[in-house]
Amino acid sequence: MDSSYRNWKIFLTEKVKKLYVHGYIKPESAFHTLSEWREFVDKVLNFQKQGVYVSHGHGNLVGPQELLDLIEEFYGFQLQVDVDRYDLLTTKNVLDHIEDFVNHRYWSLENEFEQYFQNMNELRFAYFYSRGDLEPYVLIDDAFTNQIYGSTNN
Repeated sequence: MDSSYRNWKIFLTEKVKKLYVHGYIKPESAFHTLSEWREFVDKVLNFQKQGVYVSHGHGNLVGPQELLDLIEEFYGFQLQVDVDRYDLLTTKNVLDHIEDFVNHRYWSLENEFEQYFQNMNELRFAYFYSRGDLEPYVLIDDAFTNQIYGSTNN
């Protein structure tokens, strides 16, 4: 059994209870609030100020353990599961996305989606592979349901 299939089966067995899903199955732990993303961005920017860049490994994850742990916390599923599942997604793609996100994309995230939600600070976001790039996803939880439908009693 290859590692991508094994990692996917481990995720499904350990993390996904019996549920009925229309759409994508992704780990809840990969989703973070805007304030959590801001902490991630600030920490990665601090590493950059010290001369440590996510892309310095040329496709390999290298750096101080604190940086490696941070990337694992926010992008572990993408690096451990999705890279093996999708032919066009590489570790380098994910690391390049992280640098782009920290330096550019985070700062426009709120403007891009605030028209759809009453309070984006209550929502949790993640980035997953879709159509050749890592794209933003929002967790469909009670906060999302309340903002879209006004209640969880639907």
